[in-house]
Amino acid sequence: RKEKYKLETVYEKSNKTTKIKTDRPKFSYKEQREFESIEGEIEQLEERMEALDREIIAASSDFVRLNQLIREKEEFENQLEEKMERFLYLSEMDDKIKAYDSPQQG
Repeated sequence: RKEKYKLETVYEKSNKTTKIKTDRPKFSYKEQREFESIEGEIEQLEERMEALDREIIAASSDFVRLNQLIREKEEFENQLEEKMERFLYLSEMDDKIKAYDSPQQG
């Protein structure tokens, strides 16, 4: 996975242009949009899993329906795990960006 960390700052000095590269962490456009929406997506998955739990209890005497619901719940659990891992990555990246943008004064 390639992370984008390069930012070019251009300074003009008496008809000369100098490019200075810094190791500033930043989100790509896609990552920024994903970070803004991922908490809502996680919440929706959790709500769907709670609804499936209720359906599983209600279908406890219907073996076929129960197996179907359990498989569906497993799929949502896998999706939730992937979203949580991605959220963790994006949160860590956001922390790095904030730390870079707000240097400690001492």
